[in-house]
Amino acid sequence: MKKKWMAAAVILAAMVLCVLGFRFLLPGEEGNEDVKQVTITVINDIEGMELFSDTVETQAQTLGELLDETKELKAVMEQSTYGRLLVSLLDLNQGEMTTGPWWLFESDNNESCTASGFCPAVDQTVIADQDRFVFRYTDSY
Repeated sequence: MKKKWMAAAVILAAMVLCVLGFRFLLPGEEGNEDVKQVTITVINDIEGMELFSDTVETQAQTLGELLDETKELKAVMEQSTYGRLLVSLLDLNQGEMTTGPWWLFESDNNESCTASGFCPAVDQTVIADQDRFVFRYTDSY
């Protein structure tokens, strides 16, 4: 009886080692499967100039998280009725809500944006690998 338990324990240990061993041998299983590359472009439409364009790597789940962690964008957001609102980017501050200028953002390939024809608030915009976002500082829309 003792030999049966010992054999069962050895078989169980071998199975656990095989599963763990295969997990470490498979590509992309080191925790990098959540890393996304997201392209961000920032345009000042009022001055007619591109201020930023780069592809960043992130593990953020939402656009709001991405803006929080991408320090070079200097994103400032305020809580609003519909979630956090982008009020400043690269030291350009949004004006009054009724008169502008405003920060607007769009994406031609993000599922959250293309499903409804416009992007939801930054914390509701779920991001995926290879997404592209354009932020526009504009006085018209």
